[in-house]
Amino acid sequence: MNTAFTFLLVLLFVATPVAARGEFPAGSGKSSPFGTSAQREFLAAKEAFRASAWRDDRRLYVGFVIAEDYYLHRHRFAS
Repeated sequence: MNTAFTFLLVLLFVATPVAARGEFPAGSGKSSPFGTSAQREFLAAKEAFRASAWRDDRRLYVGFVIAEDYYLHRHRFAS
């Protein structure tokens, strides 16, 4: 009984920091709880947010192709 309690206590102290860092994502399957092969480098801004422009008759359109898992936030745009 004492060994089982010690094991559970150690498991609690080991698993809590991992869960707090968010390394157990809900169903994404992209991250490992041990931080091994799942860690990846961030893309450069030009690669993560590719600008595109096209013209249709008298209108000019500008847009972004955003890489998966990257986001733009409104408060980060310069006006």
